[in-house]
Amino acid sequence: MSIPQAKKQYRPRLSEEITEEQSFALRDLIPYGIRKPIMSLIIDSLIDLLRKGNPNDILGLLLTGHIVIEFKFKDVEEGK
Repeated sequence: MSIPQAKKQYRPRLSEEITEEQSFALRDLIPYGIRKPIMSLIIDSLIDLLRKGNPNDILGLLLTGHIVIEFKFKDVEEGK
């Protein structure tokens, strides 16, 4: 029995091929229950980076290794 179209909820998904090594590392390092929120944070950070300039230029620099994405700790005392 199919669900009426009005009751189906669209949920976008990202599906990209990764290496076997990446798959093993993600499985070993990120518990299953927090993969989605972690990936959402990474995607939001990438979107923020791309919005700071010309997305094509930034993507080109990323792919050629001229810029790298780094994560830093926020200063808890300053609320940053």
